[in-house]
Amino acid sequence: MQDSLRKIEEQGPATTAYYRPDLDEIFVNVALVPKAPHKAQRGLLAELTPENHRESAKRRSIDDFIDQPDPQVLAILGAPGSGKTTLLRRTGQLISRQRRRRRRKVPILLLLRDQAGQIQRNPDVTIPALLGTVLEKIEVPKGWVERRLRAGNCVVLLDGLDEIGRTENRRMVSDWIESQVRAYHRNDFIVTSRPQGYISAPINAATVLTVKNFSHAQAEMFVRRWYLAIERFGQGDEKGNIAEHRATESANDLIERLNANPALYDLVVNPLLLAMLVNVHFSRGALPGSRSELYKEICQVMLWRRQVAKKLAIDLRGQRKEAVLSHVAYYMMNKETRDLERDTLLFQIKTGLQRFAKDIPAQDFLDDVGSNGLLVERENGVFAFAHLTFQEYLAAAYVRNNNLVGTLTQKVDHAWWRETILLYAAEFKADEIVEACLAHDTVTTLSLAIECVDQDSDIAPELRERVELFLDSIATRELEPERWRLRAGVAVNRYLRDVLRTRDGSRVCANPISSEIYQLFEQDTDYPKPDALCGNGVTAKHAVVGVRGRDALAFVDWVNGMFDNQTSYQLITVDQIRDVGVQSVLKKRGETVSVWAKNEHDPEQPTLWVPPLVRHPHMVTAESLATAVGADIRGCGPTLIRLLLLQALMEARLLARDLDTEFARARAYASGRKRKVDIDHVLANARQKVTERTMNYYESLSTGQGAAASFGLSDALGKVLAVLRAVAVSPAAIRASALENADRITADLIDGLEPHLARTFAVSGDLIDHEPPDHVMGQALASVFARIMDDDATADSSWSSIFIEHFVETTYIDKDIEVAPDTLEDVMGQARSAVISLRDDSGYDDDDDVDTGFSPSTWAQKAVQAIEKVAVPVFRREQPLSSELATAIRLSALCLTAEQFPPKASNIRPLLHRIAAGITLLEQRASGRNVPSETIILAPG
Repeated sequence: MQDSLRKIEEQGPATTAYYRPDLDEIFVNVALVPKAPHKAQRGLLAELTPENHRESAKRRSIDDFIDQPDPQVLAILGAPGSGKTTLLRRTGQLISRQRRRRRRKVPILLLLRDQAGQIQRNPDVTIPALLGTVLEKIEVPKGWVERRLRAGNCVVLLDGLDEIGRTENRRMVSDWIESQVRAYHRNDFIVTSRPQGYISAPINAATVLTVKNFSHAQAEMFVRRWYLAIERFGQGDEKGNIAEHRATESANDLIERLNANPALYDLVVNPLLLAMLVNVHFSRGALPGSRSELYKEICQVMLWRRQVAKKLAIDLRGQRKEAVLSHVAYYMMNKETRDLERDTLLFQIKTGLQRFAKDIPAQDFLDDVGSNGLLVERENGVFAFAHLTFQEYLAAAYVRNNNLVGTLTQKVDHAWWRETILLYAAEFKADEIVEACLAHDTVTTLSLAIECVDQDSDIAPELRERVELFLDSIATRELEPERWRLRAGVAVNRYLRDVLRTRDGSRVCANPISSEIYQLFEQDTDYPKPDALCGNGVTAKHAVVGVRGRDALAFVDWVNGMFDNQTSYQLITVDQIRDVGVQSVLKKRGETVSVWAKNEHDPEQPTLWVPPLVRHPHMVTAESLATAVGADIRGCGPTLIRLLLLQALMEARLLARDLDTEFARARAYASGRKRKVDIDHVLANARQKVTERTMNYYESLSTGQGAAASFGLSDALGKVLAVLRAVAVSPAAIRASALENADRITADLIDGLEPHLARTFAVSGDLIDHEPPDHVMGQALASVFARIMDDDATADSSWSSIFIEHFVETTYIDKDIEVAPDTLEDVMGQARSAVISLRDDSGYDDDDDVDTGFSPSTWAQKAVQAIEKVAVPVFRREQPLSSELATAIRLSALCLTAEQFPPKASNIRPLLHRIAAGITLLEQRASGRNVPSETIILAPG
């Protein structure tokens, strides 16, 4: 028994391997779902519906139903090629092997098509009687099977109720099965059938189960097991590594080819079609040279070869069945429909049958091809081909057989006909098709002409040369804009036509958008370039990287504008990116990329998918930001010292103003007293009150001789100290002279500032005229300079290192920051609005400035507006980012973080940190120190 069950059933494809594997080697258990007969899948391929997804959670094995305490009667329904017969054979095999563990230990397999004649002649015949001849050959004692059946020790496996042709004969066999169930009621009975055959002859009291299509994981498992069995047989190497290595290579090759061809990948869920694909791939070392060859073989197997292999009667030769279905398919293509109502379908079948002498009723023909699974009743009274691919192939065959290529030349600009035209061109001379495409001269038709060339259609050399010259012309912009855009559209269409099918049935473009394709977008729209340094081994064929989220959306809009609404694309979804097939393609390309994905909640804000264990491309670490700040400070030391000196001159002006105020108050006080006062004493007290802070500043500034000298600013420092001292201790005339000198020094210092830093710190040539005098660097630099000058241990040689350390601490650089370049303009606007809104806010701590009238918010408000003017053109990519510009934006933004903002404005500091981190990210990318990874993958809409 086991030996008779161990081989898989011959299915009848034209291309087969030299070895038929054992069930043990390749069997993948199909899943069963309880379902009413009229809801069972009839076509070769199930449609992806919400109900199918819900059923996936209910999938069960046949072992969940049989060998229970109570005997079971099961009717297992499935589409052609769904694995019903293989399931019965495997079940019988396992029962034979596992007899000790089972209640019912004896499997009995009957092929109903072989027994139908005897049952019709003698409806009272019993199961043991039908087995008589077989039992005699294997010398089973007489009466042994009868006793096992009476004892309830058996599982009766009845295969192929639908394979009994006439309905009345099928009902007779169905009645016979019911009589055997009654006679041997203690046993399990399992009957298999296609749904259509079962509905006309059901088994009363049977639990109906339907066979589910393979999942894609099951399909891959089958491919790997099949190749391992073949290679082990071929190598004579049952346990060695050679067979496993070769099997893995072959299986991977087939899986990758199927992933790259969604139309074929749709077929792998049907075990029979998958077995055919594996056989063809093994025998040829590849899939057929054209899809047309494969579809032809599938149609032949389903329409007649499989029936021949099973020795079933055929009323109409296979080629003629195909001709009738081709007529139907061509009619449906012309009507641009996938569905036909029964009456219309029967009329078209009748019209097709009239070409042949045999008088076959249209309904009988429909019943026959319907049972084969190519044409299915999708809903009550509405029929369709099991897959649009079969409709398109058969329509192409009709065109070929009836010399109707003129019809196709009129359809070259119609997306509905595209696959039919390509299937025709794959098998027949395509000159007229290509000529029509070139004459129409649209993106759709020119793309079709290129596809005909790419699939090696039979095309005249001069036509092939014209197409290839057209392709070469895309690389130049010497054409008229409209002609260039047409060619660009063709190039994009050609690139996007390679698609993958994901596990959930959706389709995605097989490759990320290349730099070459993205450059066409840039050239056509003058769109800014991505945040990536050109060169470094990156070619036009590599994925474009450094694309921002808004760039991705703009690219999608541009692509869709190319195709006149005949085709649409969208960003891939995160679930699609995670698909095994998509990940396999990305891995094979050898490029580590992050991918912009569609945001289901906010279409205007795409989501960036980042591979696991890979740092986010928008992450700026605290360490890298501190390193950039260190480079900034070392590179702009002279400007920092100049800012310090300018601040000292502002201090001198503030002192002079305050002295004038205090002296005026002292004189008013003295003149208002009745009693004479010592005016000199009063004025001395007033001077001491005002100048104490300035002299402290003077003393601290004097310690910076070494730092000033290292930048060639010793003379400037000396002049500034002289001004401070003169203003603090000298009479009015000398003080006035010192202030005039301060104006000249200020102008010289401003001229020496790095221009970008001068702008972002809001330092301009009219600083001298500001009234009241302005601060020029805020609290961050003032605090850091004060700490350094107060530190006697700071050596001249370590000045920059100590400065960097204090600056990083003062500006709170202690966290990693994630910031998308796309958001920087918005972040800058938020920071500016938040700071400006505090102009009249009493939350500032003004105690230190009560006597001077200076508000700490003045510099912050000017600086944040200055930074925005400088930074926004960079963020928009309207201005190239230099290292000097990056330094200016980064340092000024960080200096603002040290300002004393009120508690309710706690959002300001994080916004400023994001600006500093964002400009650091852009600078690193522009210099090539940080390689971006954001790219685009599209999916057909």
